[in-house]
Amino acid sequence: MNKEISIDDRDFKGVWIPKEIYLCEDLNWTEIILLTEIDSLDKGNGCFASNEYLAKFIRVKMTRLANIISSLRKRKYIEDLGFDGRKRYLRVIKKDNAALSKKITQHYQKSEDINIDINTSIKPPLYSLQSGGIVSENSGTENSGEKTLKDKIIEFKQIPEREKRIEIIQKDVQLRNFYVEKIYKFYVSRILPGARLTKLSKEKILTRMKEYSPQELAEAIQNFSEDTWWMENNAYRGLKWFFHNEDRIEQFLKLPEMKNYLQKNER
Repeated sequence: MNKEISIDDRDFKGVWIPKEIYLCEDLNWTEIILLTEIDSLDKGNGCFASNEYLAKFIRVKMTRLANIISSLRKRKYIEDLGFDGRKRYLRVIKKDNAALSKKITQHYQKSEDINIDINTSIKPPLYSLQSGGIVSENSGTENSGEKTLKDKIIEFKQIPEREKRIEIIQKDVQLRNFYVEKIYKFYVSRILPGARLTKLSKEKILTRMKEYSPQELAEAIQNFSEDTWWMENNAYRGLKWFFHNEDRIEQFLKLPEMKNYLQKNER
């Protein structure tokens, strides 16, 4: 007979989130809470809580929980210790000190580009999508003395004016495609692991970049990922839905403001 999980099964460590989990910037709040619960239930031999229990605990549907656990496995945040025919045993993988120190520095860095930086190695696309067809990124640039992509990004990040950033990114195909890729990867890490960057979804991101800077789009993704209701009811809809129109991005940018307003009026 399977034993029901209860609060007494926790290895009680206090009401806190382990720093190795809390300071990981590629985790959203749902993932942070899930990892904390798994870690709390691990008394040395792994956590044997069922998907049904974990889904109920973090208040998501079973299918959503399965996707979250699968994503955490792929990203090396949890590992399977074994299966005895009835129970599966999970363990949280704590990141090494060097990696954690780097994340702590990034976490407290006061910069508008904290969510989209150039430290992550991304190979620039060989081809870009433009109206009228596909254009080679490297066309006419070899040995021409033009600035490298990294130089362009550094200069771009030093421009304080939002409108100027939007204008520049629309004129530079290579820079624009770099940020499309960064925005896509940030969306996948925060909202929907496994989402594909299709031609239509890329066109939607490109359209939104005519109205918003990459940092604003990253902020919209961040706000969405930290809102439980939006994540549970709309995370599955994908990139094309998220970037569908200007009003939707504006709504996501204002989520914290709206949440504060509602909380004040509930008192």
